[in-house]
Amino acid sequence: MRTNYIFFPAIIFCLLLAYESAYAQKPGTSIVTPYKKPKAKKKKEEGYTNIQIGGGVMGSVLYLSRNINEKNDAFGSTFIFNYGGGNQKLLRYSFQYTKFFPIDIAPTWYNVHAQTFESNVEMMVFFKNKKTVLYPFVGLSYNTFKGFFTGANDYLNLYQKYGFNNIVSNRWIGFNIGTGAEHAFGPVVIFVDYKMRVGKLEERASFTIMDICYTGGIRLKLAVPEAHVALRKLYRGINDKYHWF
Repeated sequence: MRTNYIFFPAIIFCLLLAYESAYAQKPGTSIVTPYKKPKAKKKKEEGYTNIQIGGGVMGSVLYLSRNINEKNDAFGSTFIFNYGGGNQKLLRYSFQYTKFFPIDIAPTWYNVHAQTFESNVEMMVFFKNKKTVLYPFVGLSYNTFKGFFTGANDYLNLYQKYGFNNIVSNRWIGFNIGTGAEHAFGPVVIFVDYKMRVGKLEERASFTIMDICYTGGIRLKLAVPEAHVALRKLYRGINDKYHWF
């Protein structure tokens, strides 16, 4: 009996050892889950801003002092490049080119062509949803006006300078002031704006409102690193042998 008492615990121990060995050989049956180090999350690059590229349609009471007819606005295609305004920054810079379709301001002007180059500084006012923005702006514009001048109904007495039935070309610098609104649907931004241009009236040598413009269109928002971030990366890559990229 004593022999049985001695060998019985030994037999039990051997059976447990064999079971433990067989259980450990089965994949996925380990009682203790091995520790896995969590993957480090990639940090988003800081120092990003927005570049917006887009276009639309602009309407204008072209050269207000000369366009005395009602419902005779000129329309044209406009192309826009915006920089800034990312991360709810206060200022954004806008560059815009507009080419107007030819119009007639009968009976005084025919086949009038006009185009505008402008640059504005926009002050961003964000709504609570962070997608809708109101942006008052000021800036400068370079404007051209070219058309066939007949001299008929010439209330400004331009015939004294240009004569009758001649092609006339004018260029003038304008001071822009206006406001706009936009709403973003992801990277797509829908916008409208309204502006006035103040310039020097050639025939009277005085400053006045030269034209009134309204614009609507779509811009595409692209996120890109700011210049100083890109330069810092380049500098680090050149000077640090451990960080080339």
